[in-house]
Amino acid sequence: EMSIFSTRFYEKFREMVGEPDQMFWQRGYLFLYRDTAKWQAAQQRVENQQSWGLEQVRALAANETFRDFPIVANHGLLGATFCPTDGFLDPGMVLTALKNWITSHDGRICTHTCVKHFEFSDSRVVRVITNLGFSSCDYVINCTGAWSSRIGALLGTRLEVAPEKRYLWSAEFRDRRLDFPD
Repeated sequence: EMSIFSTRFYEKFREMVGEPDQMFWQRGYLFLYRDTAKWQAAQQRVENQQSWGLEQVRALAANETFRDFPIVANHGLLGATFCPTDGFLDPGMVLTALKNWITSHDGRICTHTCVKHFEFSDSRVVRVITNLGFSSCDYVINCTGAWSSRIGALLGTRLEVAPEKRYLWSAEFRDRRLDFPD
């Protein structure tokens, strides 16, 4: 659900923050699976994503993967998942645009600061306690990426987020006949 939300968010991000430069390219993600357990888990994720409304995502059997993506080596491939609306961001541009928007709307950004805990009023965060002191707040944005489960735990939320090593390649084919001659 978060992936669907973030994709829709970044499709509109430039307009929301008034940024003229492109920073999100939707070329799709192709994940390849050679491990049986990971392939089964991936197929279940696709079913879940489709049930949550991400209709474009699909699980591809090995033969479908080779047909649609002939550059893929077929050694031991069980299958793949692909979603054409997934994309790549320019994190530096996103960060700068967001920082500029937040500070122009009287927001405060604290970098190089260690969050120790939060103070609540009812179920609402009202103060952030850090190694540098405290800050009263109306909102807290957990933007710690792969390590957001640490901040989530301080907020009393269990986020199943962890860093995972991945290899990313980006390719754009100009003319399939030239790139993959018979």
